[in-house]
Amino acid sequence: ASAAGVAVTLRGSRRWLRRHVRRAASAARRLVRELRELGEVLRHPGRAAALWLGSLTLPLFHALILFSLLRGLQAPIGAGTVLVLYLGMSSLTAVVPSPGAIGGLDVALVAGLVAARASSAVAVATVLGYRMITVWLPLPPAACTFAVLLRRRVI
Repeated sequence: ASAAGVAVTLRGSRRWLRRHVRRAASAARRLVRELRELGEVLRHPGRAAALWLGSLTLPLFHALILFSLLRGLQAPIGAGTVLVLYLGMSSLTAVVPSPGAIGGLDVALVAGLVAARASSAVAVATVLGYRMITVWLPLPPAACTFAVLLRRRVI
């Protein structure tokens, strides 16, 4: 009986080992492919600059939107504070899975703005304005572009 138990255990562990070796090999192939593609991008300085500048400017523009809304509502919060607050809260909420960070980021931004001496009404109004500008305002032009691309059979 114990020999049968050992045989079943060894057989099961071999399957487990084979499965994990296959997964590791697949992950390694994917990593090599991604590194090769990154090398292609980095060989072209213009493409690399566009990649890095695009990655840097998006959070800066989002922080600028928040700062502009706070200025419009006359909140006494500086641009540096808003930038640090936005980067910190968006990084923190990236851990929590939510579509487009909608929900988690909103609550975190309101809490952060209140902690940075904005009134709760100003914080809520700022975050609502931020969502209107960054999520809802781009939807109609994006829908029109999508419709045109569909009609021209590009997509």
